[in-house]
Amino acid sequence: MAEITTTQSFADGDTVTAAKLNNIVSNASVGAEIVSNRSELTSVDGGSDFVLGIDTSSNSLRKIKPNNLTVANSITESKIVDSSISTSKIADLAVTTAKIADNAITTAKIEGTSIISSKIADGAIITVKISNNAITTDKIEGTSITTQKIADGAVTQIKLATVFTEGTSTVEGTYGSGASVPVVVVDSKGRVISASTQPISTDVTVSKFVEGTNGGGSYYYYDQSVCFIDSNNHIRVAGTGTLGKLGVGAENLNTNSVGYMIAHCPVATGQSVSKIYVGDYSLFALSSANELYSCGYNAYGELGLGDTNNRSVLTKITGISNVSDFSISKGIDLSHAIAVTTAGAVYAWGYNNYGQLGDGTNTNRTSPTLISGGALSGKTIVKCYAFGLFSYLIDSNGDVYSCGYNGHGQLGLGDTTNRSSFTLVSDRKADAIFGQGGNTSYLTGSAFILRGGEVWATGYNGVGGLGVGDAGNKSAFTKVTSLSGVNILAVSHGYTNADISCAALLSNGGIRTWGLNTHGQLGDGTTTNRTSPVTPSSTSGIVFTKIMFSGSNNQGTNFFALSDAGQMYVCGYQGRLFGNGLGVSTNRTTLQTSMQQGVAFNDFTVMGGGTNSTVLAKTSSGQLWAWGNNSEFQCGIGGGANVSTPQRAQIRY
Repeated sequence: MAEITTTQSFADGDTVTAAKLNNIVSNASVGAEIVSNRSELTSVDGGSDFVLGIDTSSNSLRKIKPNNLTVANSITESKIVDSSISTSKIADLAVTTAKIADNAITTAKIEGTSIISSKIADGAIITVKISNNAITTDKIEGTSITTQKIADGAVTQIKLATVFTEGTSTVEGTYGSGASVPVVVVDSKGRVISASTQPISTDVTVSKFVEGTNGGGSYYYYDQSVCFIDSNNHIRVAGTGTLGKLGVGAENLNTNSVGYMIAHCPVATGQSVSKIYVGDYSLFALSSANELYSCGYNAYGELGLGDTNNRSVLTKITGISNVSDFSISKGIDLSHAIAVTTAGAVYAWGYNNYGQLGDGTNTNRTSPTLISGGALSGKTIVKCYAFGLFSYLIDSNGDVYSCGYNGHGQLGLGDTTNRSSFTLVSDRKADAIFGQGGNTSYLTGSAFILRGGEVWATGYNGVGGLGVGDAGNKSAFTKVTSLSGVNILAVSHGYTNADISCAALLSNGGIRTWGLNTHGQLGDGTTTNRTSPVTPSSTSGIVFTKIMFSGSNNQGTNFFALSDAGQMYVCGYQGRLFGNGLGVSTNRTTLQTSMQQGVAFNDFTVMGGGTNSTVLAKTSSGQLWAWGNNSEFQCGIGGGANVSTPQRAQIRY
């Protein structure tokens, strides 16, 4: 990329203002594209030039891309000798660093407006009209007439060839493999602190996907975004950041048809990102110092920031520290959050209409609220789970506590009465809890306890989603008798009527599935719902290491499984997510292998909503591959066309 070199004069500590920088390029406003400030570089085609602009509302630096770059109104660097100004015309808007002696007669003419040739006394106040921009009143300091105060005779150069961020952060970027670019540090007032040229890393890889057995899947069809943590412990995002959920200060990131994953590290200096969590319209980051940050939708205070204002950048949650576990519910837009500290304390905030925060009320909370007393007195909590309109906790002894909506017995307390305080689930211990919750339109929910390889289920049981052999609701935990040696469960989103599909990954690598099977998502070769676990077809001898559902019963459900050989298997709704080139009108009732070009994966996740889902998979070396919905460039692949087979995603600064 070509650099723009100016000769604007600055002294140490000078403030970079809009007035100064606007003089650099005369027609930046002609077809200019102001790109929302974010800490990444956009790839540049055709050698286009960029210049720097100031957002005076936030005193932050912004990138400007002029369609036709000229420097007719450039800043002159001439120092006038003998205390006189030449009679040559100076282009409109020019800024000079000319020195004028006391009482000198000036003969300079600025096009469109003349500076009268009168004697100017030292310290006199004069008014100069510069084209149509502004009337400025400047005091002559000593013997210098300038549009800003500059040390006598000083002429410096500032190179503008990169994107700058607000505050004191740096920005890295590349316009080609192995390139070097300037890295500039600016303070909160837009003043340049330092500048250097640094090489760009070309070995950025994937470190970790989002937390949760169902990945980043959303209830909402229009949620089309992805995120993960890279090898530098930065958060990478792409797609549509509806309501600010991607934390980069803008809703859409598909402004460049090249397609790429961008990076930002939102946590405090000296910290890194260790885990990320997603809600339907929100993103949460846990830092290496065990502090929480949040952004996105906040109508009920679910961001925990003390108000109900949405955020488009990740913001630190105060009032809680040393977080060891966290959970955010998914329920269209009725989310609540629960966090556990290293000391075993519980905090909750967000939507609370059914008492799901466990604080003894039905009042929404906008800040972390300590949940204590009652059944939790003297208990050390180690795990927390937020499911739609109800919640669960596990203490250090394995005891289980629940609260919130209980209309179908999903709290496992033997009745259907709601609870606004956490209540002990008698005679039941847990290693982990899985489930899905409804929302105010579909007041349902189911929960599963995993203990010593055994599975117990309670709550809504339409079409046999609990796997206990019938389709009747259960208000107390009932054993799934045909399952043993279970390592982990996967539960689909229910949404309409909360009919769910479920799967269990066994310790020997086998899979069992049950529940809703409308699209063949159980992989047993049929579309028959199952009230008890079955073995998917053609899986004998395959050792699986990870399982996951995407979508929901009204938006199309898919089941995903990864083998120890690194092969992806997919079945269920339509063909886009199968990764084998099938069209979007073809359901499959048996597990299909993805076309991976000989590449083995060791982890994957599914993000987005329903048929708008995108699959992300990584290799043992951290390479990222993607397929599925790419309409918002969330596959990291240009063009915006959906991707039907795994393709290498572009990760770059």
